[in-house]
Amino acid sequence: MKKIIFKIPAIALCLSGLTNAMPVHSAYHSADEITFSLRSMTGGYISKDNPNKIYISPEQAKNGTTIHAGMYIEADYADLSYISAVLQSENENIIFQKETFQTPVSYAYEEAQEFILSDGTSFSTRFKPFCFGRINSMNRYETGSYAFDANIQELLFTATWQYDLKNQETWSAEFFGSSSDELSFVDFDMQIAPETSAGIYPINFVVKDSFVVGSTYLTSDDSIPDEENPGKYISVYNSLVPTLKPLEIVIAETNPIIQTEVINSESMNCFRYSHDTTDFSVEDFLPEIVFRYGEDEITENVSNLLETFTAGNPESIYSKTPVVTSENFLTVSGVPLENDANQQVALTYYIGQKGDVNRDGVVDAEDATIILIYSAERGAGNDYYLTDNTDNTMENFAYFLGDVNGESKNSGQDGSELDASDATFILQYSALTGSGHTVDWNELIS
Repeated sequence: MKKIIFKIPAIALCLSGLTNAMPVHSAYHSADEITFSLRSMTGGYISKDNPNKIYISPEQAKNGTTIHAGMYIEADYADLSYISAVLQSENENIIFQKETFQTPVSYAYEEAQEFILSDGTSFSTRFKPFCFGRINSMNRYETGSYAFDANIQELLFTATWQYDLKNQETWSAEFFGSSSDELSFVDFDMQIAPETSAGIYPINFVVKDSFVVGSTYLTSDDSIPDEENPGKYISVYNSLVPTLKPLEIVIAETNPIIQTEVINSESMNCFRYSHDTTDFSVEDFLPEIVFRYGEDEITENVSNLLETFTAGNPESIYSKTPVVTSENFLTVSGVPLENDANQQVALTYYIGQKGDVNRDGVVDAEDATIILIYSAERGAGNDYYLTDNTDNTMENFAYFLGDVNGESKNSGQDGSELDASDATFILQYSALTGSGHTVDWNELIS
């Protein structure tokens, strides 16, 4: 059983990201206003739905991997004198890397830099305001000094940070750089041993009775706690315990699979006309995809699953017959995302000539005939298809190419219908190009 303890005493910390600290004892009134949160930062796939969970692929688990995590205080305002917590890994294969524990630091620039806080306050400093400090009467940022002490035992690691600002009437420090739930105040590495089996491995805040001393507590006392003036601790064991969000490490048995009943693979396809000079873009596709990782259903932004995106435009790569380009593959933690047919998922472009319903490279009367028959059968209530109906994607692609006056990507989309008017325009286009004319579709159908 791996346990780790760290204590972070800080003098009257304000983690609001604002310039003025909240009055003492008014920063929070109940545990609902403050949350201690463990989040993964790097090392695996982190879902935007739940930052307190990290997904490790089977390949990563087999070879062993390192994840970087941080602890956050999630609160709009919090005046905290002392913070202490005990973290515990419940599996011997998840090992805390003790030497990696660190608190935010201040980075110095050669010359003074101008910064603007979220409330509009501007100030200058040669330090990047990334941690605890204050803005002095000269409108400059003063970084807080701190003392560090560590006690490393076989299964326990105790670390203490003491923040201090000199030449002040009151002991206070403020958190600058961002809001408290956007920057961790302590971060560390955890090593996942090779051949760790699939499962869920939590990193918990310890709340057992045997760890009352030194466990998670808060105080908003404005004085310096000492033996004669002890801090007013709020322990994890009473009704005022803050909300604790542990970190879950999820190792899947197999590669992630798209759950097709949640999102259809059609959303990963885009139809374009061969004469289109507009560059390819991720925005051509639906912005989100839903897939299943183990038992978790995850909604993710498509751009977050792309390692690279192929540039170019349809006109630059079209070569008479329809082109399919599928080089923009989606990955999760470096592992290819697959659908329920074990096929790798990609953002795929289908490129063809406008009006070329049968996709033979020529826009002619045969394409118009297919549309006329299709329109008549559908009007009579009969099932009829533009293709052999063995591939839904190609059926929709044929519809897109044939709907010359509606430019619909899928049947019936945007209220556009494939009908005799489309066939008429195709016949006109075919006659004009056959007689040597250059035809602009926009002018033809206007």
